Amino acid sequence: MFILIPLLLSVVVFQEPALDQVGGHGQSSYEYVGCHVVDENPKDGNVAFGPLGVKTPVIFFKQVSDDGTVGSITTAKPC
Repeated sequence: MFILIPLLLSVVVFQEPALDQVGGHGQSSYEYVGCHVVDENPKDGNVAFGPLGVKTPVIFFKQVSDDGTVGSITTAKPC
């Protein structure tokens, strides 16, 4: 348990650069979906990536589709 909390906090710190991409003009838009722990990556053709393009154990944002919708999260379950 003592290792899990620092690990999750470090993941949040590494996810922070993704905030720069939220709703940027001419860039992909992301929507906050809450904390989700990745349990199967990839799954059903979907892959959870962190801000540096590497697979991540926890996600907080999901990319908005071209039609403005946010699909369901298939690779993770809520924290």
